[in-house]
Amino acid sequence: MKMQFKASQLMLIVLLVLCTSASAKILVAIPQHPNYSHPKHPGYLNLLIEEMGEFSDVEFSILPTQRAIVAHYQEKKYACLLGGDEKLLRMFGSDPKLQYFSIPHMAHKSHIFSKNQKICNIEDLTNKSLVVLNSFPYEKFFRNIKLKRVEKVHSLKQAIKMGVNGRADAFISYYPTPELLGKDIKFCKELSFTQTSDKIHCYKSAETLKFIKSWNKRLEKLKKKDKLKSMLEKSFPNRSEEILKQIK
Repeated sequence: MKMQFKASQLMLIVLLVLCTSASAKILVAIPQHPNYSHPKHPGYLNLLIEEMGEFSDVEFSILPTQRAIVAHYQEKKYACLLGGDEKLLRMFGSDPKLQYFSIPHMAHKSHIFSKNQKICNIEDLTNKSLVVLNSFPYEKFFRNIKLKRVEKVHSLKQAIKMGVNGRADAFISYYPTPELLGKDIKFCKELSFTQTSDKIHCYKSAETLKFIKSWNKRLEKLKKKDKLKSMLEKSFPNRSEEILKQIK
């Protein structure tokens, strides 16, 4: 009887482990941006995920930007992060070799934005105040420039507010972003610091590799059917063609 009881207990434990493994989902963190990736103010990424269809073993979560970054890179609570590419990871001191990357679904360039003037030469910021988003490594580009003050913020909304209200002379951000469209803020297209392609990247495992391959396959279909183009046109008027060329 004791042997039978132990055997049944062991079988129950095995079944519980198998069920837990089968039900475990790949968690994907999405940095939150109004009118781009937001639960209440949806945008391009919301449309994209909806068009991609359901992944039975994947769960997407939109989180405040800094929270998403910490949850993925530091806490590793989320296996994947939606956004950025290999270049961006290196720039922030993370090793891209530890992750699988999808094909790109979006592209951004970083520029200097200002209410007062179109800045096409970084020397024009000498003795001026600068706002930097999400710990952007501005030191790499401003080594020989004496800045009056540098403030670091975690939201584009805050940076725009500081720029519009005159609390800062300029700020660095990626473009295009919905928050900047239609704003009376100047920037120089010719001066950009970085160009990044937004991708999903995941810590390497058999499960995440399968997910990345499935994501890529569906994304390629959207490109061929021009659905990706229509989503970009809706979200980023007058910039869709440029973005599509960058993510080919």
